[in-house]
Amino acid sequence: MTITFTDGSLTISTSEQTLWDITGNYHYGVWVFLHNMATGDQFTIKLYSKDQNAATMRIYDTIV
Repeated sequence: MTITFTDGSLTISTSEQTLWDITGNYHYGVWVFLHNMATGDQFTIKLYSKDQNAATMRIYDTIV
């Protein structure tokens, strides 16, 4: 099994952002650092799972 690491950053706005697109049947891992938040800032992380029957993305979990 090959492990691939990708470093990057994303500046978040008020709209929903995609960290990466699922391109195959893999296990994905991610660290989300929220160190630049200001007082009063809020975030919501939505985790999606690919439905193999319909090939669509479905909400797996929401972290507030």
